[in-house]
Amino acid sequence: GGAEAHGKPVPLLTGLWYYFLDAAGPRLVEGSATHTHGGQLLYLGVPFAAAGAALCAAGLPGRHRAAGRALVVAWGWYLVAFHSLANLPIRVALFRAVHARFWQMPNSTLFLFLGVGYARIARRCRLGGGAAWALAALAVAKQGVHHWETQDQSRADAIDVLARGALESLPRGAILLCSGDLQLNPTLYLHVCEGVRPDVSVLSQQLMSYSWYSHDKAERYPGVVFPGRSHWPDQEGYSMQRFFQANLPTRPIFTYGGNRPAETLERLMEEGSLHEEQYYHVPYGLLDRIVQTDRERKSIHWIARDFAAAIKGMERWEIGGGMPDLRVFGEDTWEEQVVREYYLAWHRFGHTVVDLYRTLPGDDCMGECPEGCDCERTMAVTLEAARYAYGKLDAAQRGYMERGLAVPFNWDGAVEQAMGDIYEEDGNAVMALWYWARHLDRKEDNDIGRMVALRKVQALREQAIGVAEYRFPVEA
Repeated sequence: GGAEAHGKPVPLLTGLWYYFLDAAGPRLVEGSATHTHGGQLLYLGVPFAAAGAALCAAGLPGRHRAAGRALVVAWGWYLVAFHSLANLPIRVALFRAVHARFWQMPNSTLFLFLGVGYARIARRCRLGGGAAWALAALAVAKQGVHHWETQDQSRADAIDVLARGALESLPRGAILLCSGDLQLNPTLYLHVCEGVRPDVSVLSQQLMSYSWYSHDKAERYPGVVFPGRSHWPDQEGYSMQRFFQANLPTRPIFTYGGNRPAETLERLMEEGSLHEEQYYHVPYGLLDRIVQTDRERKSIHWIARDFAAAIKGMERWEIGGGMPDLRVFGEDTWEEQVVREYYLAWHRFGHTVVDLYRTLPGDDCMGECPEGCDCERTMAVTLEAARYAYGKLDAAQRGYMERGLAVPFNWDGAVEQAMGDIYEEDGNAVMALWYWARHLDRKEDNDIGRMVALRKVQALREQAIGVAEYRFPVEA
């Protein structure tokens, strides 16, 4: 999946090149405002580490000879074996940071080489013991000063806020299906270790594919029904639809992460009596709620009310200035992923209500208005909800661009198109033209969507003529 979405995994030599770049001193994203750390040796340590590795390979004196050579062999073997088997596309900043975690073991050996080389060179230069130790202490202090700003995590609470926001938004007795490191690990920690929301059940959607995961299920997941050995396409396995069918009558189910029922694995497991159309996802704050189609038809009023209540804590955190500063926390940090996860929640909500608006007015106009069926009110509420959601994304996108940061690919380009559609439905051709013109400017010449955007801009230009004076492209 990662290779298809972000490019192929890098080959062995490229992976080694990235390692040595990071070890020597240049940043992995040279010249970018989104890096979060510098190199390990700060250039000055390179000759000492190289000298130490050469000395160990040649053979240290006395009883340390075998140990030195073993270190060189182990260091080289790890680098070659690991980078031959690693499969992440590390040109993506976050994946590169995940990949770099596995450099800690070879780096610990590299630092031993540095110490060996430094000791030998200090003796050759006839540095006294006090002077040699003073220079070593100065180098360590330089590392601390150099990395302090980016490595100071004393006020980094974004992951805790995100996980608590997800857990505390759940109704009583809910089942939460998590998918992804950011979604599962901190949420499970708060739930198990700190006892946050003991009434809910937190499950890993990926680990449900292993048969051992449901062992001792009565003790670990009281009240959760596993309708088979594991979530896997064989005779003893079960599909996610069957899991929904077994649990939804008694407990509400929510998903947290990017999965949807119509995955490849799900398609392999479909049964004739169960179809993915039986269940759909409704945005619920950071989460999605699973709803059974033939039992519940949710109105925009119900969806907007529940989403607003679920996202309220995170929105207050945003308005209060608690979100991570992306000029400090770059694309290769989980803090940046927290910001992305928050705005993706608004993107999912906006996309849902825009789709709902396009179905209106219907036979009952989705109903459930306080005064009964009121199509005009329902349509106005739907359009306003979409405008609010994409207005947040629009402001966030401008913030990314003003800081010279890349807009997350998950919603890059969707904002202008959605806002253009919203203003067009609202009868404001000038603002619709402005957003669609921005959308057109972002399209490459060979993009198949460029022609669609161009036609839309031309049509809106004709509508806007006589409505207001404007220059093309329209300026806000």
